[in-house]
Amino acid sequence: MLRFSSKMVHDIMPHILDKFFVNYVCTVFNGFVRSVAADGLFWNVYAFFLYFAAIALMIYIWSKDHQSKAAKLMLLALIMVGVNVCSVALMIMCLSRYMIYSTSLFYIAVILLIQELIYIKKRGKNSGI
Repeated sequence: MLRFSSKMVHDIMPHILDKFFVNYVCTVFNGFVRSVAADGLFWNVYAFFLYFAAIALMIYIWSKDHQSKAAKLMLLALIMVGVNVCSVALMIMCLSRYMIYSTSLFYIAVILLIQELIYIKKRGKNSGI
């Protein structure tokens, strides 16, 4: 059976590789959205801005404090989301039930980054900067 399926993949894959790649990219995109939000046009836009804001905030916090645990946690959360999405998309569809495993860690990291941003702003205001 394994030999038969290997031969099928070997014979068919060159003819469908472009479609397979496009499907994989769309599934990955959908997986990134479903990792932080529901599915739909509004949620796609929300997820894009949320990822953008989280990455920008992580970089900003890291530039102010190189030892920031919140920025490190966000980096870990983003890596976990990326690994989960890319591996699930390779095997099956990125349904919400497979994407929720790193959702809570991502949102906790966002909250900690916001908390650290507030702390940095207060510290800067108190020091006269």
